Amino acid sequence: MLDGLFVAGLMIAALLAAIGFSRGERARRDYFLGWTGITFMAANLVGLVAGLLRSEGYTALRGLGTLTFGLNLETTGLLAAAVAGAIAAFAFFDAAQAEGSTKESLKRRDLLLAAGAGAYAFLAVIFFTSEAIVSIANSGLGYSEVEAAATWFAALAALASCAAGVCVIAALQPAFARALQRLRMAGLSDAPG
Repeated sequence: MLDGLFVAGLMIAALLAAIGFSRGERARRDYFLGWTGITFMAANLVGLVAGLLRSEGYTALRGLGTLTFGLNLETTGLLAAAVAGAIAAFAFFDAAQAEGSTKESLKRRDLLLAAGAGAYAFLAVIFFTSEAIVSIANSGLGYSEVEAAATWFAALAALASCAAGVCVIAALQPAFARALQRLRMAGLSDAPG
């Protein structure tokens, strides 16, 4: 049931993102995208609970081992995804509420989104590693090639997801570099003479 709620949450997040990107006004778009981040975070927290229950049940049946370690690592990755959703939500809500300079709020939003993308890429690396561990464990436990192939395909999907996160980080890198430069300049101007 929790896995169904996890998938439903991700579908709702995708719908909110589609609605958000269809808005012409920047503040309304950022508002909807903020709710997308909240929904993404909530879905991953539900997935985290489902993963904890699954891992606990499997550990009780089979004890600790390579497969259990892989499942636990995958569950940890969902926490990184929830953090990424929270960062994105904060970034978009902050940009939607900005009363001052639109340019400054967009720079701050892009900086936060780069951090959120970094957290998501971290999740994808963890997920890839956990799926590879589970695939190796499945092969060692005598699962059929078809059952083991499914986890290898999940590992490849996680690797592709990691690459997508890296691409987002690369796209946001100029905004990130400008923000860091501004922070350094502000630090130098505040330094005692």
